[in-house]
Amino acid sequence: MNKKTIKITTGAAIIAIFAILLIVNRQTGLMFEEIFMYFFPIPMIAFSAQYGWKSSIPVLVSMAFFAFFFGTFTTIFYATSEAMIGLVFGDMIYRKADMTKTLLVVMGLSSAVNVLNTIVLASLFGVNLSEEIAEIQKMLDSVITKSGMVLPDGILTDNYVMQMLVVSMIVLGLAQGFVIYEFSLLILRRLRFQFPNPRSIYSLFPPKWTGLVGMVAYYLYTYTLANPLSNEVLQTVIQASGMFADLYLVTFGFIGISFFLKGRLQVPAILKVIICVLIFFTVPLLVLMAGVLYIVTDYHRSCGYDK
Repeated sequence: MNKKTIKITTGAAIIAIFAILLIVNRQTGLMFEEIFMYFFPIPMIAFSAQYGWKSSIPVLVSMAFFAFFFGTFTTIFYATSEAMIGLVFGDMIYRKADMTKTLLVVMGLSSAVNVLNTIVLASLFGVNLSEEIAEIQKMLDSVITKSGMVLPDGILTDNYVMQMLVVSMIVLGLAQGFVIYEFSLLILRRLRFQFPNPRSIYSLFPPKWTGLVGMVAYYLYTYTLANPLSNEVLQTVIQASGMFADLYLVTFGFIGISFFLKGRLQVPAILKVIICVLIFFTVPLLVLMAGVLYIVTDYHRSCGYDK
């Protein structure tokens, strides 16, 4: 059997596996669709990891076709988007890309898909996001009142709640991307796929300018909370950017503190996690500043990690 025939046969088998997942998902009444989301990318990953993205496009189109016939409206979007993530993931394995970079790409795509699917599905099903935000505001007001907390005036505005909703969807997407990455690699190892080992997270070197930009964005975010701007669009952009900057800097703050505890104090792994979490909940600004210093300075390189 020649290579072209093997490729066509493999593609047909991959599509059949994907179709079976769709049918099982439909027959179980979509009760486990959130779980099936972690299975949908795997067939495409297995194919594109062998043949690359160009050969995988017809397979992706066929998967979307089967999703249309065997899935509901929600399944069409979820299954097709997860298959697209699988195509990119598998192609990066095919090109032997750095696995740490692959993880970040998969998490980023999963986050973007999660936000996009929520917006698209909300518009298709006639869900009014403004009404949803109003319900969230009422719920938060009730919880805050019962707990006796006092928040600054205007903190729970429509724009702020919308930003929290978007950020929560992004964080959930990042978590889903991480699970998809680890679960897929576990399956691929069982199938005897070969791929390079991931680099240590301490070898990640983001551009220094991102730390400075993140710090400025966070400062503007805190300023607009205390002094709201008259331009609502600009206010929304600044606050959304500040939230992303906060998440970005805190992430590298965790890495920086963990790196310091590991390199200077030789703290055990479990204790490192506990210390980082305690610092975050007691002095969150310290974690953010640690992220700025970790990105902007050469501390991590001076301790033995270099490109």
